[in-house]
Amino acid sequence: YAGPPAYSAPQPVRINTNQFGLRGYTLSRPQQNPVESLDTAFPTLLILSKWQTAPLQDRQDWVRKAQGPRSTFSPNLYPANLEALTGDISVSQQSHTDPSGAYTVSSAGERWSTASDVQIESLQSITGDNLVTLYSADTFPVLVKVKDTSVYILSDPDFLNTMGLSTNIRARLGVDMLDAVIEDAEASERVVTFDLSLHGYGGNVNIIKVMTQPPFLAATLCLLAAGGLIAWQAFSRFGKPIASGQFQTQGKLSLVESASDFVGLARREPKMAPDYAKIIRQQVITWLSLQGRRPQDVDAILQAREEALTPRFRFVELEDRAERVSDLTALMKVSEDLQQWKHAMTTGHEMGQENGVTL
Repeated sequence: YAGPPAYSAPQPVRINTNQFGLRGYTLSRPQQNPVESLDTAFPTLLILSKWQTAPLQDRQDWVRKAQGPRSTFSPNLYPANLEALTGDISVSQQSHTDPSGAYTVSSAGERWSTASDVQIESLQSITGDNLVTLYSADTFPVLVKVKDTSVYILSDPDFLNTMGLSTNIRARLGVDMLDAVIEDAEASERVVTFDLSLHGYGGNVNIIKVMTQPPFLAATLCLLAAGGLIAWQAFSRFGKPIASGQFQTQGKLSLVESASDFVGLARREPKMAPDYAKIIRQQVITWLSLQGRRPQDVDAILQAREEALTPRFRFVELEDRAERVSDLTALMKVSEDLQQWKHAMTTGHEMGQENGVTL
């Protein structure tokens, strides 16, 4: 028996950060963004703010840096916002003795790239007992890591913002800094995400809050007003509802009414005038028992009857008017005249009686 096994302290569990991409947060103002609420278990880069801004008059929603001595935030405002993550720190802004403001930016131990003649106005640096320097501008730390964490801080935003991208040197240096953070944090090399949740974008959406704020507030008020009107109508109604008539008719009348409705919806009533004239003529032919005769004989008999009875309009004239009908008023007029022609042509003649007109 060799005795109990020797005691070994439990090893800390290390998250395999290379499965996750680097997540960047930009702080809009000192002491405004609650950085202690961030999930810093994964590679995180905090970019401090520096410039106070003013609206750009020519471009809506654009800003420019403020002018004068109040163009930057006071460095004394940062520690209170970051101490929950970093402990005691100090943020300062440098006034370079060189009028051009050129710095030599190098990595700790020359591990990563170095750039000279980097112009940064009012360089902002950060120091602290719990911070490890990754990049310095001359002797001023600008990119640091919080010890025993995957949290990195870039003290001066001019290395990555639009001002930083205005020169090739700063743009290349900004990319190198991101690569240095990714390599040191062992993060995924293919993913870099800038999280805007600190500025009010994304996150959990409260549907009630959204519906009570512009631009949806107007729609919400309209829905409430409509609901109120419906409720008022429901409570103010009295008596029995009026019984509606039969919705559908039966048999042949139903077919006629349905066909009439379809013709009315299509607005094709004027187009039916020529066919209506033909129907009236056929009714006269049937009334005079002229079915089965040759067409030329029928035409001659009707013409002779028109000359004998002298109706107000001849059928040829009515047929021509029916071809030119373009509106409901003209359709009703030609229909009345066709009915008068039919009445004149069949007056004094019983249906089925031989016609007295001879050829």
